Amino acid sequence: EALRLFHLAADKGHARAQGYIGLCYQAGEGTPEDHVKAAQYFRLAANQGHTEAQLNLAQFYFEGAGLPQDDDTAARCRHLAADEGKNVEAQHNLAQCYARGAGVLHDFVKALHYNRLAAAQGSAFAQCNIAQAYLHAEGVSQDFGEGARYHRLAA
Repeated sequence: EALRLFHLAADKGHARAQGYIGLCYQAGEGTPEDHVKAAQYFRLAANQGHTEAQLNLAQFYFEGAGLPQDDDTAARCRHLAADEGKNVEAQHNLAQCYARGAGVLHDFVKALHYNRLAAAQGSAFAQCNIAQAYLHAEGVSQDFGEGARYHRLAA
């Protein structure tokens, strides 16, 4: 019954309902699992600025789940969620894209920027990544003291 009601709201353009339906199709909750339909609903919600849907759509593009694998589009979706939505998970994931050159040009300085945004919101993963950047001089000058400080923050 809940899924039917969410479909009614989604059909009227409600982004949260569209995102929720995407999650239902992704997990097979109340409906058979269907990544193609999940991606369609995530895209509808993402196009309206729904941050979690942007992040879910990015992950589908990254994995090639329900649509063709595409690192470039995955990175664009993460950019939307990280920059407009201020989503800490998207910021951390985008930092990883820059650190690895996945869908974007390899850039330790930009990786550090997005890790700092996520770390400021309490992401221990991002704090560890910043520590590693200081320890290995990736985007910053090597500084063991700062590396240790960020490791302590993450603990």
